[in-house]
Amino acid sequence: MSATMPVFYGLSRVGSDRTRVGRDLRDRVVEAAVDLYAERGIRFTMDDLARRLRMSKRTIYEQVGTKEEVLAIVIDDAFATITAREAKITSDPNLDTVTKLKRLLTVMSDRAEIADPSVIRLAREAYPAVYDRIVHHLRTGWEQTLALVEESVAEGRLRAVRATVLREILLGALDGLLREDVIAETGLTPEQALGEVVDIVFAGLEPRP
Repeated sequence: MSATMPVFYGLSRVGSDRTRVGRDLRDRVVEAAVDLYAERGIRFTMDDLARRLRMSKRTIYEQVGTKEEVLAIVIDDAFATITAREAKITSDPNLDTVTKLKRLLTVMSDRAEIADPSVIRLAREAYPAVYDRIVHHLRTGWEQTLALVEESVAEGRLRAVRATVLREILLGALDGLLREDVIAETGLTPEQALGEVVDIVFAGLEPRP
């Protein structure tokens, strides 16, 4: 699953109330899990993780938890990284509102890298708590995007639309493109397909003469 690598490198590490030694070990486990997720997706095993770290599975279970708990941390870190990228875009004083909005929507492709169709299917089947977490992350955190839509409309840069309707259109497209059968039919990667969705959306948002 090499396509996921750009999103997962440079992730923030989740803290802990354990001792410093415990936190260091926990960080090592999470970092190795991130690498394995980038390489193999959700299919990596706890045996894979133990071999990568050269430690026992028991130690991993004691310091971090089950595979489902490890996956939850990886997913949370990945989405936290995307949120940080979005905040950097919206706070850039050199970008106008429409440019910010376009860049924010382009970041949707990063979400697709995390939750590609095979991950969605396997998570739904084997790790329902992780699946629920992914869906939660996909459906939340739209405040900055909606605010930019409203600001762009107020400036006359985009035609009048309800920001919440636009959100549901994008979420609907995202849901569809995270199905393996739909992606196979398009012949595109989820990232490429979402890029086309963004282009189509902006063509429809151009102010009418």
